[in-house]
Formats: sequence, C-alpha cells, structure tokens
Amino acid sequence: MRMMMCRRYIITGMNKAGKWLLNLFWVCVIGGSRILYFLNAGKTAADTYGYFELAVKRAWESGQGPRAGLNDAYVWTLSWLLRLMGNRIELVGVYQLVIQILWLVLLFAGVSMLLGKKAGFLLSGALLILPWVMRTIFVISPENYYMLHFSLFLVILGIAAGKKKNTVIAAGRGMAENNLEEDTIKTRNKMTDTKEEKTAKEQAQQPSEEEEEGYVITKDGRKVKLFDSPLPLPPKHVKKSMGFDFNGLKDDFDYQVEGKDEFDV
Repeated sequence: MRMMMCRRYIITGMNKAGKWLLNLFWVCVIGGSRILYFLNAGKTAADTYGYFELAVKRAWESGQGPRAGLNDAYVWTLSWLLRLMGNRIELVGVYQLVIQILWLVLLFAGVSMLLGKKAGFLLSGALLILPWVMRTIFVISPENYYMLHFSLFLVILGIAAGKKKNTVIAAGRGMAENNLEEDTIKTRNKMTDTKEEKTAKEQAQQPSEEEEEGYVITKDGRKVKLFDSPLPLPPKHVKKSMGFDFNGLKDDFDYQVEGKDEFDV
C-alpha cells in the first residue's frame, strides 16, 4: 500500500508541474501579446475624458488622497505616477498596459480557481483578442482599473473556495484511508478466524477418543457408554505364538567313516 501511495504522490507532483508550466505559458502569451500590440500600434495615449488633466492638477496638491470611489482612486494613482515620472502622457499608456496585463492574468487565475482551467482559458482568451479591449490601453479612463479590482476579487473568492475544498478533500481522504485500514484489518481477522474455525472443525470431525471397558471418553471430556451389539460377533482374537521343533537334520548322504575304512582304489 505504501508503494501505491508513493506512486500516486509522484504522479500528482508531475501533473502539478505540468499545470504550472501551462499556466506560465499562458501568462507569457497574455503579456507578450499586449506588449507587441503596444509597440506596433503606432498610437499614443489620448485624454478623451480629461482624467490626465485632472491627474496633473492633483499631482501638485499635497496631502490629497482618494476622496471617494474607484474613479477618484484612479486619478489619485495617476497623480502619483506623474509626480514621480513627470507630466508625460506616454507614461500613462505604459501604466494602462501594465494594468491590463495584470487584470487579464488575475482574471484567468480567479476563473480557473472557481470554474476550472477550461473556463479560465476560454474567458481570458476571448478578452485577449477583442479589439475594444486592446484599444483601452490608449484611452485614459478607469475601465482597466475597474477590471483590475474585479479580477482581484475573483482571485480572493477562488482562494477561499480552494481552501474549503482542500479541507473537505483532506477530510474525505483521511476517512477513506481509515476505512481502508479498518477493512484490511477486518479482512485479516476474518481470514484468521476462518482458518481457526476450519482447523477446529477438522479436529472436531476427527476427535481423539479413549476406550475403557465399554466406555468412550471424547475429547471434550464426556464419558459415553457403548451398548452391546445384538448381532452375532466373531470370536475375539486370541494371541498365539508359534515355535519350531528343530534338533538338527540328518541327510541320507551322510556316511560315518570308521577307522578300518580304506579309500584306496
């Protein structure tokens, strides 16, 4: 059983490594596609809705944090970017690019945790190729900022759901292993009991008995009297012994030699 568990752990580790490599490849696809589009689009960021102008004004106001809502938080982050890097609108395009890559990756991770890898690949891949999503990189507006927070919320939900799922799976796996061990012990005990019962049955079928003058004493200590048979029985065997009356043999060809006999011819 330990060999099976080690083999299962090795296979599980290999599957996890393959999944991580696939996820890393998809993250590279998301980042690479966005960077290539940004470099080859030939566009610059446009302040269509006046957020850049508002961020420039906010950049010179000291001690002003986000007042209310994600719109104001977006302007506040832009003001800090401009305060650190200068009032260049091209920097806002790079900022939009980074935000879009982040929310696409987080969206893929969150949906994969909640609905599975196939749903994560499908949704993130569909948004990856939509033209209007690409064009938002060059439009200074909080749409990408909204999607960043939404994707982050999905990741938090996915982590919470994953912890609960792992707890349930660990509890179920522990119960399954305990049940397996109990079944194994029961099976071994049953096999042992069966062997003992079989041995006892065989011994019971061939009990050792002792005979004493018309009685039989069984193995369990019972003394059973034997009844005389009404049928005629053969006479009891009488022990006999045989001997031989042998005093030596005298053959006919024996000839007693006397002293007067001569054998010269």
